[in-house]
Amino acid sequence: MPPTPFLPPLALLRLPHPSSVRQCCSLFHVSTPSTPSTIRRTDSPPPSSSSLSSTPLVRLSRRYATLATGPPQSPPPKPPQPVIPTPPAEPQKLQQDSASIWADDRLVKLLDHFDGPIRFAAGYGSGVLRQAGYETGSGAAKSPPMVDLIFGVTHPYHWHSLNMRQHRDHYSFFASAGSKTVALVQDKYGAGLYYNTHVVIDGIKIKYGVISMERLLKDLTEWETLYIAGRMQKPIKILRGDSRIKLANEVNLMNATRMALLMLPNEFSEFDFYRAIVGLSYMGDFRMTVGAENPHKIHNIIATQLPQLRSLYAPIIDALPNLAVSTSPLTPEIPAHKEDPRGFNRVEFDEGVLMRQDDDPKARAALVRELPKGVRSRLEAIYANKSGGGRADPNDRAHDIANSPDVAEYSKKVVSDIIRGPAFWQSTKGLLTAGAGKSLRYMGEKLSKAFSGRSANA
Repeated sequence: MPPTPFLPPLALLRLPHPSSVRQCCSLFHVSTPSTPSTIRRTDSPPPSSSSLSSTPLVRLSRRYATLATGPPQSPPPKPPQPVIPTPPAEPQKLQQDSASIWADDRLVKLLDHFDGPIRFAAGYGSGVLRQAGYETGSGAAKSPPMVDLIFGVTHPYHWHSLNMRQHRDHYSFFASAGSKTVALVQDKYGAGLYYNTHVVIDGIKIKYGVISMERLLKDLTEWETLYIAGRMQKPIKILRGDSRIKLANEVNLMNATRMALLMLPNEFSEFDFYRAIVGLSYMGDFRMTVGAENPHKIHNIIATQLPQLRSLYAPIIDALPNLAVSTSPLTPEIPAHKEDPRGFNRVEFDEGVLMRQDDDPKARAALVRELPKGVRSRLEAIYANKSGGGRADPNDRAHDIANSPDVAEYSKKVVSDIIRGPAFWQSTKGLLTAGAGKSLRYMGEKLSKAFSGRSANA
């Protein structure tokens, strides 16, 4: 039989003093016996170290507190609350807060037809944003222009593999070589895009170009080809946004503004400013040379998209300390814009908006220094070739280039040299990737649009 455990006399059990119990209960938010026995939870922060240091250290377990004050009382049950559905979150907006950059649902729903993951999608061109001279009706194109889209994807090889299984009819005979070959040709030749053209989805005729996110970000920040960067220097419609593209395009817009200022005099009109920016992507493009584009295209874009251009570049203008805008009348040295009056009668273009840039040599040199490294190297090489050499210090070289009387000529040549090769090979690659039939049809439509544009602006 096991021995009986020793029980001490009750006199040896020392109960705590009532004041100590109250102190301990206050530390654990436990009510004293004079109040109903409940344990209250609080959302207040814990006592600071200074207050704890002045409080006597008392070790009291929750079990002991429960024994001292009685079992906790459960709160009365709450009546069931109605379930209110959470409204869908607003899509992340890029570039600016204006809703004008977002595509309508008709275009956004096109992405639902692609199983391949698309990180970024945007639409550009006359099929997405109206341009003067391309309206439907008599005397102009009789059918809506094709919608041009850009798809930024993470892994082109994987994306084409999925898309070829889902939409084999989007591809030409070249897709028979496999998705790996398609992705290789996309990345190695031209501007890093693979276009599928004359695709009809939900009654909308589209052309979509697939580009890797890596190449897209590189073109926006470094101006590798200016193929996509040039298109995103103009208003676009975003179907699906990406935060990295947002930041990269802010760099792109700032560099476009710097390059335009190098091409402009100290004082210029608002139209001259946007003509310089919009015209960047057409410099060196052989389609302008052979007549495959409307020669008035730059004017037509500004005529119908001036509010979007102002919204796009207003933050850039405000951020540059060496650029000022006033509404004083134009000086006699700056004639008001008289070209293409039919196009500019469609909008209220204020020819009294005058823009001035600081002609301080240091401010001009900063424009050159802040350009992408590759662009700056091209400028230095052209300047050294024209002037017979250049100074060793990069700051001195930037000063000499920016304050040269021929800086506008140098800048235009640099942009043309960047665009010429990739634009030519991208169009040549289209003969292979789109197929002969679609390529000839696309070329015919471009020539028709160019002829219609000439007729509308005649």
